[in-house]
Amino acid sequence: MARNRKASSGSSSAKMPTLRDAYIGSRLRLARMEVGISQERLGQTLGVSFQQIQKYEAGKNRLSAVRLFEIATLFQKPVGFFFEDIASVPDEVVRFCEHVPAHKSLYESIDRAVAAPKRLQLMKILRLDELSESARS
Repeated sequence: MARNRKASSGSSSAKMPTLRDAYIGSRLRLARMEVGISQERLGQTLGVSFQQIQKYEAGKNRLSAVRLFEIATLFQKPVGFFFEDIASVPDEVVRFCEHVPAHKSLYESIDRAVAAPKRLQLMKILRLDELSESARS
């Protein structure tokens, strides 16, 4: 029993969803919409609520490897589909967004609205603005 408490008292940030989890969630949404299945139907198929599917897609909850495999199999996609272009989310952007919810929200909005080549350019500009603003302080 003490062992479980000790294990659960570790750093919770290691288990918190990251920007890359949100990216994987966006790929889940893309795959689901390509097939034309609702969140409710997908949830029923996987044995979870549609709210859980919403959380996966929004990156609020992490997808386990087993769950990701189940989804990939269901959608007849390789597991790698969910990781395609994940490297386009630069480490600097992940660090920028990790601890400030407003930064993550900003990135997610940009990610939905701007095509990939321009998205990286815009994120570089935003990062430079952030750096120059902190340098002036």
